[in-house]
Amino acid sequence: MSLCSTCSSLDLAGGLQQAQDAPSTGQHTRYMKEVKMEGWYSRARDVFTSASACQLCRMVVRGWRDWRPQVIDLAISYADFNPNNPPKDLYSNIEEIYGEQKVAVGIAKIHRFHEEGQKWSYILRISCHFGSRGSWEVHGELVADFRITCPAEKYDVDIGITVGRDPMSAPAINITKTWLDTCLAKHQTCLSPTPTGGLPSRYLDVNDAIRNDHIFLRDSGVEPDYRYVALSHCWGPVAEQLCTTSATLQNHKEGIPIQILPQTFKDAVQVVRELGLRYLWIDSLCIIQDDIEDWREESEKMTEVYRNAHLVLAAARSVSDSEGFLSPRTMPERVELESKDGTCFNIEAMPFVLVPVYGAHPIDKEPLSRRAWCLQECYLARRVLFHGSQQMYWECGEIHAAENGDFGSVVGDQLWRVRRSAAAETSVFTGTSKDDYMNYSDWYRMIKNYTGRDITKDSDRLPALFGLAKALEAQTGDKYLNGIWLKGLLEGLMWCSVSADNLLSRPKKSSAPSWAWASVKGQIQFPIYPWYIRKAAWKGSKANFEPLAEYVHQAIQTCDDILPNQSELHICAPIVPIQRFKQRRQTPPDSGSRFGLAPERSLVADQTFYFQCHHPDIKTRNVGIDGAFDIKEEEQIINTDRLYIVFLTRLPLVFESDFLEHRFGLIVEKHETAEKFKRVGFVDGCLISEGLSDLIGEWLSKLWDQYVPQKWNSDNPAVCAFKRDHTEGDMSSNGDGSAPDLNQLAPDPLQLHRRQIFLT
Repeated sequence: MSLCSTCSSLDLAGGLQQAQDAPSTGQHTRYMKEVKMEGWYSRARDVFTSASACQLCRMVVRGWRDWRPQVIDLAISYADFNPNNPPKDLYSNIEEIYGEQKVAVGIAKIHRFHEEGQKWSYILRISCHFGSRGSWEVHGELVADFRITCPAEKYDVDIGITVGRDPMSAPAINITKTWLDTCLAKHQTCLSPTPTGGLPSRYLDVNDAIRNDHIFLRDSGVEPDYRYVALSHCWGPVAEQLCTTSATLQNHKEGIPIQILPQTFKDAVQVVRELGLRYLWIDSLCIIQDDIEDWREESEKMTEVYRNAHLVLAAARSVSDSEGFLSPRTMPERVELESKDGTCFNIEAMPFVLVPVYGAHPIDKEPLSRRAWCLQECYLARRVLFHGSQQMYWECGEIHAAENGDFGSVVGDQLWRVRRSAAAETSVFTGTSKDDYMNYSDWYRMIKNYTGRDITKDSDRLPALFGLAKALEAQTGDKYLNGIWLKGLLEGLMWCSVSADNLLSRPKKSSAPSWAWASVKGQIQFPIYPWYIRKAAWKGSKANFEPLAEYVHQAIQTCDDILPNQSELHICAPIVPIQRFKQRRQTPPDSGSRFGLAPERSLVADQTFYFQCHHPDIKTRNVGIDGAFDIKEEEQIINTDRLYIVFLTRLPLVFESDFLEHRFGLIVEKHETAEKFKRVGFVDGCLISEGLSDLIGEWLSKLWDQYVPQKWNSDNPAVCAFKRDHTEGDMSSNGDGSAPDLNQLAPDPLQLHRRQIFLT
């Protein structure tokens, strides 16, 4: 597809010259001030029309379409409109919404990674925006960003080189060496405290001067060079995997011909040699795969293997070892544009921006990011080189960088950041942190990622995290309980599916206890954290959760350092029998105008569980709370006569003279013959009372089900509001700048007696 005359005449050279001369606005600003360009389309309708025949216009329209969902998501998160009455054009085509609106074109510069000092990349930004609008209209600006680069063979201006198809080209090898050398020379936080910590028990010698067509499996000994590269890779079908076994151990020591290696191993050998290194560690070749004792012993050392590696090489783009990661890369759509002065430029769509810490990572969609075993390998590494489908990426304790020049400064590697939140003094019980991290928030954020990955053996779900847990346990001194940490126990017990559409199942072979997230298969989340961080407007701005349960003891039935173990968790917590439960109403419960917006409801809960309450402010004794069963298929076999709610935390949502009561807890089933309980679900929501008509309707339905009028179910349940002691000014500051402890003004309305509970 060719370019329209308007795009062909775009004066990129002139715009770049202006952008290069523009002053910088600060080190911590990603995008410098844009330099506006004239001479392009002024109205969006013309761009939409031209997109059918012009490649660049088509890329702009695609970028705008990709941007539109972000505008909608932002409007939803800020409650810019009533979700029950959304704007009529909320999901209309952008052509209908923005057709008559103005278009702006500009070039911005951003910092580019370069070992010689400050360098710049240049971004062509084409935006479409309304002149004036109301926030409820959801007509936010649309943006399409394009990187401007020069082809390597025509590189004569300092704006950045176009990333090529060959991952082993001279520019690609140079940037790899630059990343590594810069990290080793300048990043103090990335250096191992024991640089001569030794080689792994076994390793591969890939640079033997005499037999360069072989690699050799070596036993660890005294070597002058302790630098080795550890490979992180997707094995693929085990039957096709080249492994070291008891039968092949000696042969592999005598030499493995490079020609018989799977392609990923061949590629890893090539990278190691290009970097001037000699030693490589690959799990399938350095661990005896059919020797359970050797596998157990070496698995215990996994922490040190990846932590002490000179570099972790991640074959991110490979589905299996037979595929390799150095084949020609797929390239994003590009347009070549020759400027008026004859300079050739490439204009390339930017589908993502490299977000260093908590945002979406560029390799999230690569095959390696779908494998559970590979997560801890990258978390333990001091520095990682990712080979992706389109380019390479670098991670260490001070920067994240991409081959195209994108980079961002970070503080600490992945393990450091998990340890930081593990030691955080702030939690959902003590107050939020201005840095947006709380006690163990990074660990549980990582578990959410981890449970969304694939794993061949269900029984490996906890062993695949053992190295990371061992490293964290050594650094924090905390107790590790089947994927949950003692100092983050209540937050960790409160897990559920990531969405109502993401159904959980039971692993085929897993001995994890029911209270641990490893007892289910599927992606899970820990809803206490996002609930608390969002700080909805109706929630007291300084209120914190109060713990209702506490740890007593963990009784381990079968102990194994590597394999998961069945264990009973002994806690002390309030527990109430469930009287009945039914499908949760789609409409939220009435909360009264004095409370403003209705309290937030769980997006996963689909049931309302009722129990007896004797609080004088509640007219009926039946009080409900929203929740759900963990496994849908098990709902029919659960004994409903033995269901209980175990409350873990409460949050009184304080208002002027009343408060609401939000609680998190577990649905448990009592064993037939013992005072022990198995987790089968969770509760998450405000306490609610039933509407009068709802009670009458249910009573009549038991007598004459087929003749019960629908109107009996018309009244909606209401959120329970509780009175609290109130004095003038108790919602204000204490006078010293601190906020009052609002929870002290809202005592527990249920006053349930805590008892000893064994969770199995």
